[in-house]
Amino acid sequence: RELYKHEPLEKLNDRETSIPEETSFPNDPIAKSLSDLVTAKQLGLIRAVSRERGVDANAESKRFMNCSVDELSRKAASSLINHLQRSPLLQDFGRQTAA
Repeated sequence: RELYKHEPLEKLNDRETSIPEETSFPNDPIAKSLSDLVTAKQLGLIRAVSRERGVDANAESKRFMNCSVDELSRKAASSLINHLQRSPLLQDFGRQTAA
């Protein structure tokens, strides 16, 4: 079917793809209902990325959105994930690898 055909690589390269440098956080990050609450998958990703980056996700959430990670809406959690992924990686110079 036509829908599933891939575009030529030249067309993909010609498109302007810009990723915003700064993450924009929602004005109202707190979930209004249970269905809007951060998902378990998002919480897992937030914890994993923050651990990898050496960042306290709860502190970042409070800093930028004035609420804890557990209170976030799905959209706010997505913004926090993007923010955390843009943070520099933790430089662990003390870690030794097995030979």
